Amino acid sequence: MTLMLLPDLPKGIRPLVTPIVDTADAAFVMSLDCQFLAWGSRAQQLFGFSPPDVLGRYCYDVLPARDASGRCLCSVNCPMVVGARYGYSVPPSEARICTKQNGAIWVRLSPIVLRAPHGAICAILVLATDVGRYKLAEQLVRWIASRLDAGEDSSTFAAGDAATMLRTCFPDLTQRESEVLWEAVIGKDYHEIATALGMQPTTVRNHLQRILTRLDVHSQRQAVLKAVLALVTPRTGSQAAPSMSRSY
Repeated sequence: MTLMLLPDLPKGIRPLVTPIVDTADAAFVMSLDCQFLAWGSRAQQLFGFSPPDVLGRYCYDVLPARDASGRCLCSVNCPMVVGARYGYSVPPSEARICTKQNGAIWVRLSPIVLRAPHGAICAILVLATDVGRYKLAEQLVRWIASRLDAGEDSSTFAAGDAATMLRTCFPDLTQRESEVLWEAVIGKDYHEIATALGMQPTTVRNHLQRILTRLDVHSQRQAVLKAVLALVTPRTGSQAAPSMSRSY
């Protein structure tokens, strides 16, 4: 990973941030007034912003973040920055952040306080990890739990109720295709799906190929993501299923 630094970055901070080029996470450095001082190439890959887009600007102007309830987390009084400013230990947190492409992704933000040689806090290194898949899985588990709490029989829920819900989301699917898609959503491979539904693995593969066509996606992973989004997204009336053109 390469790291671009603000041209007038204070000399005391430069040796502290240079070693982070080896991190596997998206990394950036902020001043204690929320100004971007350094921006890693993996941060550019994750959020879409290039170094000229962010360096010298304030984080709340570039990466507006919200929590699960939709509350805005970014301001001059950013909790992460305020905590670091006063020397508090700031735990990792999760936030939904808008990317340059106007998509929204869930990331886990892990702040690390940087101290100058004399011990004073001078900046904050933030490591950002994409946790979108985990958040989708979390939403799906909550949705399943809510259905079971409503009185669904856990032994028949997956193949029955979930498949019916998928057909509601994607009317072009047959009942059998919906059942196959649900089994794929919960992580089963061809052979496991075949065993669960009493069919041959080649038949499962054929069903999945038709599912990709009907859902207008190019891979099983995209089909699963689209199905999960459709199941956990509140629907009203004839609302269409979520499009895969968004960033995940």
